Amino acid sequence: LLAVRHVTVTGNTTTPTAQIVQAAGLQGALMFDVNAANDARAVDRLPWIRTASLHRRWPDSVVVSVTERTPVAVVGVTGQTVEVDATGRVLGVAPAGSTLPFIALGHEPAAQPSPPATTPATMPAQTTPTAGTTPAPDLSAAPTDNLPTNPTPVPGAAPPPPGGQLPAQYLPALQAAAAMPPGLATDVSLIVGVDDGTVGLELTDAPSV
Repeated sequence: LLAVRHVTVTGNTTTPTAQIVQAAGLQGALMFDVNAANDARAVDRLPWIRTASLHRRWPDSVVVSVTERTPVAVVGVTGQTVEVDATGRVLGVAPAGSTLPFIALGHEPAAQPSPPATTPATMPAQTTPTAGTTPAPDLSAAPTDNLPTNPTPVPGAAPPPPGGQLPAQYLPALQAAAAMPPGLATDVSLIVGVDDGTVGLELTDAPSV
């Protein structure tokens, strides 16, 4: 009497319907025991679920509507790679042959100190060129600023389990991955999130930019 006899789940393409029904606690439940807000929050905790809502349809039906997350990148270490969305939520094991870009954290190489400027007291004396010869160029005024260097990835760590959250250091790289048009994302093999908040990209079969 007043048992939940019919459950309809909409919006799911990756998360199995049975898993959603189980998370909501609807198996064997009574209509009076269904708490729409609490049950929806329980479904939200599933790795792929971004939003969930639940509605009772008297006398014996419940409708669960979900929207799922979109993977934007792969993180992890050899043998332990997972897909993640733009917020850093770990969705699940990355399938073999995934075309999503890989994200690693990195450090910008430290700038090398510029050589000390030559003072007038130590500057070599100018010599008068011999007739018919070209004087050597004066390189003392050449710029000594360091050229930009590509960020260096650092060894990663095993990722959190599905449903877990990546550290905040990954967010700039994740946002860059999420903003890429699909055609460009497939051409990017590596995104390095540098510790100063910048992002480096490595294109497939191309130098990093």
